[in-house]
Amino acid sequence: MAGLEVRDMPESLLARIRRLAEAEKRTVQEEVVVLLERATAGIDQRRGVRAVLDDMRAHRIVPRPGFPDSVHLVREDRDR
Repeated sequence: MAGLEVRDMPESLLARIRRLAEAEKRTVQEEVVVLLERATAGIDQRRGVRAVLDDMRAHRIVPRPGFPDSVHLVREDRDR
């Protein structure tokens, strides 16, 4: 398994990680791995969602100037 060294970690952050590890009955190293897995879970999925939203924005239909607003048309139809 690969190793990772973190330098200049604030003591307050290390203390929080230690408390989390103790509460979950894990070592600090195990807790760091769990935290990193949680933090990175779904990154590809979020990128996919972002790409879909970007695509939707790029292909959005923009009505011509002066074209009636759909909200106005629906409201007008409901008032009949």
